[in-house]
Amino acid sequence: LRKDLAEHRRETVCCARNVANMLERLIVYMGWHNYVKPYRIGKGTKDRSHAEMAGIPKALIQNERQTLFRERAFLTRVNLSALERRLWLRGFATPLKKNPETLPAFALT
Repeated sequence: LRKDLAEHRRETVCCARNVANMLERLIVYMGWHNYVKPYRIGKGTKDRSHAEMAGIPKALIQNERQTLFRERAFLTRVNLSALERRLWLRGFATPLKKNPETLPAFALT
């Protein structure tokens, strides 16, 4: 995280101005890092992802990636945990911010 996302570096001046946006970037980064980015540790593993190296079958990963690009994700179509639902609905407040987070109307469908 430290090398790819500015909010997670060691410098004290690097911080996110909006908690909900930072968490959304973190979730997207986690998906990319685990399922798209090649695993580059060791010899002969550059054609495999981090998820494959962790034991998730390649066919399952490919099926989920195809679904991701074929169907739009709506709140009514996906089963989310309580934490994921809170992230989707931007339920994390930014300290010292006076107004609540704005949520587009289409996010509730």
